[in-house]
Amino acid sequence: RDPEMSRGLGDVYKRQDTDRLNIIDYRTNPIISKYSVSFHLWGSEGTTEHEHNYYEIFLVTGGRLCHEVNEKPSEIGKGTLCMICPGDIHRLSRIENFSSALMNICISPKKFDEICSALGIDSKAFEAQKPLTAVLSTEEQAYFSSRASLISKLIGDGYEKAVSVICSTAVDFISIINSSKLTQKIDCPEWFENMLEKIRSPEYMTCSAADVYEMSNFSPPVVIEAFKKYTGKTVSAYLRDTKCEYACLLLSGTKMTTLEISIQLGYYSLSHFNRVFKSYSGLSPAAYRREYQK
Repeated sequence: RDPEMSRGLGDVYKRQDTDRLNIIDYRTNPIISKYSVSFHLWGSEGTTEHEHNYYEIFLVTGGRLCHEVNEKPSEIGKGTLCMICPGDIHRLSRIENFSSALMNICISPKKFDEICSALGIDSKAFEAQKPLTAVLSTEEQAYFSSRASLISKLIGDGYEKAVSVICSTAVDFISIINSSKLTQKIDCPEWFENMLEKIRSPEYMTCSAADVYEMSNFSPPVVIEAFKKYTGKTVSAYLRDTKCEYACLLLSGTKMTTLEISIQLGYYSLSHFNRVFKSYSGLSPAAYRREYQK
């Protein structure tokens, strides 16, 4: 990591008052104060609880971790995009057996307002839409991975050469977050939200469509219609994508064998799991793990 990129990260948790929360001021960061934006890649072992007076957008590029925002914790994994606003209190915590990697962009309030104005977005509207998250597709993740490589290369030749690409990437991130919040305005029944949360938890990764119908306490036609309306997917497709997403986390963040992962997800035929995973990611589980390690 370029030392200049990381400067300020080591001392961002300076206490302004011994009795107060760690507050980070972007004006004390030489990069953000000069260019209005900053970029860094890092592996997270966790942070202390803190607050800052600028916008922070980060993409989980590998692994899984716990993110607590304004006392509301949630597990986030690879492909999750999160935005933190000035005044938010948050922290990242490591989950046992998982490492994690993040792509981070910080934006001064003035620059954030300029970007939102150019996009025709009311920057203040984000305050009423929290939590500000989105889950990216495999194609979007690949796109931002290439962006991160380009930015890192440009920074090596001088930070000022990377600023325009950092800003355009910030524009993409903000657009995705805004679009995600618009699509999430459809009111989802509490029973359905609770069921999705259960399905996505590790202990329910082996469940089938029949299990979903049973746990919902509704008839299959009602559940099928709810999945179509609120996720845009069939029950089977939603389960497949959820299991493959979790498989990506296990392949990138643990040393479990492909067979162990297959069984943990309820695929008791390794060849079947390999076919399902390749149709989801474009790579076999072994190739995905090699690509991640590379």
